[in-house]
Amino acid sequence: MKNKSVGSLKRRMFVAMCLAFVPMLIIITLLFGQTMEGEQRNAAEALRYTASQISSAVEQTAVNVYNVSDAYSNDKRLIDLLEKDYTDKPLTKTGNINYIMGALFESYNRLQKQEQIDALYVTTHKELFNFADPSQDEATVLQNFERLKVDEKQKTSGFYWYPLQNNFLKSTPTNNPRQDAVVFGSRRVYSPTKSGYPYIHIFAVEEDTLYQRYKLLAESISAEVYVVDAEGNLLSASELSAVEARALPAALQPIAAAANSTPTVQRYGVERYLVCGAQSDITGWRTIVLMPMRTITQATRTLYLKIVWVVLLCLGMCGLVILYIYRRFMEPMAQLERSIAEVDRGDLQAYVDPQGTTEMVQMMQRYNAMLGSIQRNLQEKIQMETTKKNLEMQVLTSQINPHFLYNTLETIVWRANDAGRPDIGKIAASLGKLYRLSISGGIFVPLQQELDHVRAYMNIQQSRYGDEVVCHVDCDGCDPTRFSVLKLILQPVVENCFLYAMEGIDHPLQINIRVRAEAERLCIQVEDNGCGLTETQLQAVRRQIQEGTAPPADPNKRRRSTGIGLHNISARLALYAETQQGLQIYSQPGKGTRVELSLPKKEI
Repeated sequence: MKNKSVGSLKRRMFVAMCLAFVPMLIIITLLFGQTMEGEQRNAAEALRYTASQISSAVEQTAVNVYNVSDAYSNDKRLIDLLEKDYTDKPLTKTGNINYIMGALFESYNRLQKQEQIDALYVTTHKELFNFADPSQDEATVLQNFERLKVDEKQKTSGFYWYPLQNNFLKSTPTNNPRQDAVVFGSRRVYSPTKSGYPYIHIFAVEEDTLYQRYKLLAESISAEVYVVDAEGNLLSASELSAVEARALPAALQPIAAAANSTPTVQRYGVERYLVCGAQSDITGWRTIVLMPMRTITQATRTLYLKIVWVVLLCLGMCGLVILYIYRRFMEPMAQLERSIAEVDRGDLQAYVDPQGTTEMVQMMQRYNAMLGSIQRNLQEKIQMETTKKNLEMQVLTSQINPHFLYNTLETIVWRANDAGRPDIGKIAASLGKLYRLSISGGIFVPLQQELDHVRAYMNIQQSRYGDEVVCHVDCDGCDPTRFSVLKLILQPVVENCFLYAMEGIDHPLQINIRVRAEAERLCIQVEDNGCGLTETQLQAVRRQIQEGTAPPADPNKRRRSTGIGLHNISARLALYAETQQGLQIYSQPGKGTRVELSLPKKEI
């Protein structure tokens, strides 16, 4: 409980500090929020006024066009020049165009600084006067006039404006998007002498002319400006991309349609804008102004962020002071707590560095001494367990010697009772070698010695069975002199082949011993082609391996095994190989039996 309270003290100190600063940040945020709301209201009023100013400025361009058209609608000199017959007189027509531009238009424009008529179309005899570029192909211009329907009968009065488009009056573009894009205007002029509308004034107002009217106003409030006609077609825009596309952006069209003189907040793209609109009473053009919300309160927001950073800096400095106090007075206890947690996870080397007050130093020294005592007791316990395993291994090993010796002597007795044969001496010699190998060495012996032990045993058995038994050893590229294995783990397995595999077979018994070295294990297989075991017999053998009990005696058959051989091997593998799956047995009736041993790969 004490360690928990120490660990929670640090959290409580930081929580208390945060509780002191958080209300301060909340109050600062509320005050700045009110300030920014006031700035937005003021910005809305300023935006309404700016939109009206931009609309008036753009409108003035149209008024200038109207004045010029009125000034030349009844100009006798101009009408006389237009009414001449220029058939087969292109040079005369070109000269008169230059004269009109210089003598009539240019002098008037220099004084009044008005827009100039860019083209005149005489409908009575289909004559075009292109003042913008006399060299432009006349047929191309007339085709575009037909597209715009400037000669419609319905357009007999008033001035008609057309959406932003390329200036087809000029043959060569300027490569300036704002100068190449123009707003065309047309007006049919009434002639009292002809009692009709024989002339059409064509004006090509460059988009750049409209843009220059409101450029400074738009930049002063960092706003985007779009000028559209009554149908929503683009006439001018502060954004060059819209001018190049000759159209209002699709995402902006619903916003522009809903814009009015009351500013509203709208989302356009990834930003929020304050949107306001203004409409001209003369032209019907609508001006839409979008001011980014971030620019309205940018200065206030910047100041707010600076204050927040100052508060956070103060909070960090206070945190450092608290951290210093905690480490100076509470860190020793926290270190002890961490060490106890490490010990709980099994690390008995988690000593602490005595520090802090005298009492804490003494406590930590006693704690280190306690860890040392635990380590010594644990090492003594491990030593006792090792000694116990060695004693158990000696007992299990001593059991195996009389086991196979008894069965071997039984073979000798059988041969002696059968007939006196000279090969009995050979059997006895093999038996001596077998016994000598079984008692030589320690717990582990070279794999070569274990294989020699099996060969000696096979010599004894082959003296009895002759060609009826064949044994083959394959080390699969493994050098048996390099590795050591537990002593007496192969002979009991081979012996079982003779005890159980030969019953009822009509072919020689073949025993294959295969040794294979893997990354960390040494695998040994003993396989025969004998009669095999039924599922019931196989389960009984597996229980025998686990429990060490002999199978039930058959009163009609003589017992041939004490039943402890495979159990002995499995038990020793469990002690020294530290695996409960060190010995596995597989069998199928009529196909044979395979025993697999798995040992740790131990080089000599």
